[in-house]
Amino acid sequence: MNTKSASRIYLVLIIVVAGLLRIAFPGLSEFKADEARLYASSLHFANTLQAPVYGITSSIGIPNFPISTWIYAIPLTIWKHPYSATIFTGLLNTVAIIFSWYITKRYWNTRTALIATLLFATSPWAVIFSRKIWAQNTLPIFVGAWALTGLIACRERHKWPTLLHGLLIGCIPQIHFSGLALIPISLINLILCRKSIAWKWFAIGAIISLSIASPLAIYLNSSGWDSISGMLTNPIIPNNTDSIKYYWMLSTGSDIHSLTGPSKYLYFLASVPNYNTIYWFWTTLIVIGCFSLVKSNNNLPPVVPRMMLSWLLIPLFLQYISPYDTHLHYFIITFPVQYIIAAVGANQLFNIITTRIIRTGVWTLLLGSASLQVWYVIALLQFVLLHNTPHGFGTPLSMTMHAINKVEQIYTDNKVSELLIIGEGNDPGVHEFPAIYDALLNQIPHRFVDWRHTNVIPNLPSIALYRQDENQQVLYNYYQDLSHNKSYFKLRQGEGSIVIADLPTSNELIIDYYQFDTPNTLENGVTILGYSPVTINDGLGWVLHWTPRATSSAINYHFFNHLYNSAGTKIGQSDAASYPSYQWKDGDRVISFFSTSTDTHPKFLKVGMYIYPDMQNIYFVDNSGQPVSTNISSIWHSN
Repeated sequence: MNTKSASRIYLVLIIVVAGLLRIAFPGLSEFKADEARLYASSLHFANTLQAPVYGITSSIGIPNFPISTWIYAIPLTIWKHPYSATIFTGLLNTVAIIFSWYITKRYWNTRTALIATLLFATSPWAVIFSRKIWAQNTLPIFVGAWALTGLIACRERHKWPTLLHGLLIGCIPQIHFSGLALIPISLINLILCRKSIAWKWFAIGAIISLSIASPLAIYLNSSGWDSISGMLTNPIIPNNTDSIKYYWMLSTGSDIHSLTGPSKYLYFLASVPNYNTIYWFWTTLIVIGCFSLVKSNNNLPPVVPRMMLSWLLIPLFLQYISPYDTHLHYFIITFPVQYIIAAVGANQLFNIITTRIIRTGVWTLLLGSASLQVWYVIALLQFVLLHNTPHGFGTPLSMTMHAINKVEQIYTDNKVSELLIIGEGNDPGVHEFPAIYDALLNQIPHRFVDWRHTNVIPNLPSIALYRQDENQQVLYNYYQDLSHNKSYFKLRQGEGSIVIADLPTSNELIIDYYQFDTPNTLENGVTILGYSPVTINDGLGWVLHWTPRATSSAINYHFFNHLYNSAGTKIGQSDAASYPSYQWKDGDRVISFFSTSTDTHPKFLKVGMYIYPDMQNIYFVDNSGQPVSTNISSIWHSN
C-alpha cells in the first residue's frame, strides 16, 4: 500500500471516529432552556415559513440574530424532531474536521494534516459542544470555511473565496457574538495583503451579510435599543483572567468533569485516571507549534503563520480585556487552530528527532493521548446517563422523549382537551421547565402551571405532566392526590420521574373551603369562592379557591390578602401574582397559595385583586354589574 492510499484510510478512520463521537446516540444530549427555545423557534419557522427577525436572548441580555434559527430550520423541514437538529449539529461539526485537514494539508504536509485532524476529532470539548442544539455549536464549520477562504483570498485573487470570506466575516458574529473576534483577524491579514485582495468581491460578501443582519436592526429600531444601551453602560473590568483558564481547558480537554456538577465530580474523578500528562503534552505541542510558526521558513507564505497566530491569540486577548463575564463556549471560534498549531509542533519534533525509538515514542504519545481522550468522553457520557448531575449535564433528551411519546399517545387515543405542564415556572420565555415541554409538545394544546404557587383543574378532561423528584419540596400540591391512571418514566438515579396522569374535571373536584361573603365576583370575571387554612412550618398558610373567566388579555393581576385581629388591626399580609390571565379558561378551578410569617392568630381575612404594577384595584360587583367594594372578607378558621 502506498503512502497516499494509507493516508486516505487513516483520514477516513479519523472522520468515522469523529462522526460517531458527535452523532451517535442523539438522545444522550442535554435539552435545557436555551436548546428548547432555539428548537421551538426553528421548528416554528420550518412549520410556518415565517422567518423570525430575531433569535433567542443571549447570555449578555440582548437578542441574538435570527440566523441560528434559520440554520436549524434546515433539518427540521425534513424531520420535525429534536434528534434531527441534534444530529445536524454533529454532522456540521464532523464536516468541520475536514476543513482542518484541508487547511493543514494545503500549507504543510499529510503528516501534519493527519495529526491536526486526529487532535480535533478527539478533543473532548469539541465533542461535547457538537452533541446538542446550541447556536454556537454550529460555529466550527463556518469558522473553518472562514479560515480557508481568508488564506486563499490573501494569496490568490479569486473572487468567489474572497466574496465568501466577506460573507462569513459578517455572518459568523450573527451566529454568536464571540465571532466578532474574527473581524480584526481578517482585517489585519487582508490589509497586510491588500495588493492581492479582490476588494470588490469582499465588499459584496460583507454587504450581503449586513442585509442578513438587517431584520434584527429593524426590530431593535422599532422596539427600542434599551438592551444595547444597558449593555454598553456596564462597568469596565480591567482584565478577565478566567479567559486564560477557559481557553486552556477548551484546547486540552481539561476540566471536562465539570459537566458532572459540583456534587458528583469527585465520584467521577475517582473512576478515571489522572489526565494531567495528556493536557500538558497537548499544551507543549501548541507552544512548540507557535515557536515554529514564528520562525517559519521561506517555503511557507507569510500570511499562513500570521493568520494562524492571530487566530490563536486575538480571541484570547479580546476576552481578557472584555468588560463582560467570559464563558468556555466563547472560544469555540478558535476551533481548530490550536490543533493545527499543535500538529505543526508535532511535525517540528519529527523533523528534529532522528532516533527511531524516540519518534515511535512521540507517535505513541499522540495516538495514546487521542485514544484516552476518546475513552474519557465515553466514560463521561456513560456517567451522566446514569447519574443525576445537578448544575451540570442536564437530563438526557431520550429520557424526556419517553414521556413526550406517552403524552402524544394519550392525547391521540383518549381525546382529552389539553395538557397541563406542571412544574417550576409558567412562562417558557423565562423558566426552564415550561420552555422544555413547550418546545417538545408544540403540537398538543397545553398550559403551564407553576405548582409552587398555583394548582389549576380544567373544566374538560385533561392530562397532567409533572416531575416527581425524590426530595421534592412543594408546600401545597393537590395534583398527586387528585390525578389517576399515572404513568411513571424514571429519570437518572436520584432525579425522580416524569409523571403522566389523568386529571378530574373541575366539576368533579371535591375540596372543602370556607366561603367568602357575597358578592364575590370581580369586574374582570374572577369569582373568589373561599379559602382553606393549611399547615406550614413557620407562620400561617392558606389557599384561595377561585374561578376565572376566559380572556385574551395579558394583564398582570395580583391578589392581596390582609389578616386582622379582633381589634381591626392588620397583623399580616400576603400579596402574589394570580395565575396568568392569558391562560384563564371558563370553568377552571384555580387554587392559589399564600403564607405570612406572623404567628398571631387572626380574626378576619380580607381578600381582593389589583393590577400590577399600576396598583389599580379591581372592584367586586353586584348582580347588576355595579361596583361594590375592593375586598371581601371571612372569619378566620384555624386549620
